[in-house]
Amino acid sequence: MIEYFNRPSVVHRLPPLVKLIGLIVLMLLSICFANLELQVLLLAVVLLVLLAARLPWKPVLHFSAPFLLLAFVVFFIQVFLYPSAHGSFEIFGLKASHEGVVIGIIVALRLVIISVSVPLILMTTKPSNLAKSLRPVLPGFMVFSLILIFRYIPIFQEEFTAIKSARESRGAVLKPSKLHTLFAPLFFKAFKRAKTMSWSVESRGFKV
Repeated sequence: MIEYFNRPSVVHRLPPLVKLIGLIVLMLLSICFANLELQVLLLAVVLLVLLAARLPWKPVLHFSAPFLLLAFVVFFIQVFLYPSAHGSFEIFGLKASHEGVVIGIIVALRLVIISVSVPLILMTTKPSNLAKSLRPVLPGFMVFSLILIFRYIPIFQEEFTAIKSARESRGAVLKPSKLHTLFAPLFFKAFKRAKTMSWSVESRGFKV
């Protein structure tokens, strides 16, 4: 599960605000520029930071697995559906474009970069420290909302794993066409948690 890991690393000692700004800049660069070399460079930076933080790889890979699957699907969609301007070639009898391969790799790398970089800040920063660093620069409701997002990512990950384990224990075979059987109960659990959280903050006099 994605949670804070206490490690004696340079990344852990960085101010939370610096890490958050770095994450935002990294995502903006990846999303705004369709350049293959830049995407490879950004991915290399993320992996180097992950190594410098001395974090375990298993939780990161577990968190990134759905995004990696999505990246794989998006890559093949781009390869076979992207219009060809400089020639095409055949794979399994289907026409694929050279431009589609490049665009597919870029989009796939974007998903990988985002899915690996988000756990970095969750695993190297305590939510309380992040809230303290954001309080002087952001309104209280924005700090509260942001901390809730970071807080509930591991909770929903745990909920998803519990739902998946429950389905498998009942002999269900989980196929891509049956993913709605996982996400539907997760959605209702998320809605229930949001409703409970809303009542809780309102009962404590929280005002937006």
